[in-house]
Amino acid sequence: MQEEIAMLKAYIVDDEKPAIMKLERQLSPLDSVEVIGSSQSPTQAIKEINKLQPDLVFLDINMAELSGFDIIPFLPVKTQIVFTTASEKHAIQAFEKSAVDYLLKPFDTDRLLKAIVKVEHAISASGDIDNRKEIAPEYNQDILVSKQGDRIFFVKLADIYYFKSMQGTVYGHTVNKAYPFSTSLEKLEAELNPQNFIRFHRSFLINVHHIKEVQRWFGGKLLVIMSDSNLTEISSSRDGAKVLKRQFNL
Repeated sequence: MQEEIAMLKAYIVDDEKPAIMKLERQLSPLDSVEVIGSSQSPTQAIKEINKLQPDLVFLDINMAELSGFDIIPFLPVKTQIVFTTASEKHAIQAFEKSAVDYLLKPFDTDRLLKAIVKVEHAISASGDIDNRKEIAPEYNQDILVSKQGDRIFFVKLADIYYFKSMQGTVYGHTVNKAYPFSTSLEKLEAELNPQNFIRFHRSFLINVHHIKEVQRWFGGKLLVIMSDSNLTEISSSRDGAKVLKRQFNL
């Protein structure tokens, strides 16, 4: 007697809400798949996927914040990937990234079912379907490298009070110095522990361990005063205020 395969837990990443809603409608009648989350933000998706540990991620490729290829290194190793995209040109690269399947938008339910069968086979072959574990994401990075001409500086992550994006460059501010880094706030947000660094504003990623004071601001926003030598004041976005309030029960 063939062993019954457990229901697949799926997560959807696509920066277009209509695409997420359409895929959710296609999956809703299926008894073999449960959608446990979705996001239009790749950085938010990385956090949720590592927390929820889905078996399967439907992943768009061309997204404004980060591409689907950019976020793969930050996903759980055991998570199966099915790319969903409107372009054929990434197919070879997708399979080089060990994707189980590549769905070209718009795809019908029959094509979607074939992808799900491939995922079931891949999981069954690896034995993971019966060995799901809640694995906490690891954040091992504690040193960042700042290149300034012929000089290279090694900066301790714990010494950075906040990151600021300005004119296309990200600067990490310590107690009294700013270091340029060849990265983006989006990638830093995805790589760093969200318990330590939060996206407080579109242009700021702040280290909560270096907050000296928090003041309520207009429109539901917050103002933080950092404990650096300048007592830098940073006002939040509405979303940034919500994150800080939720983390510290403000």
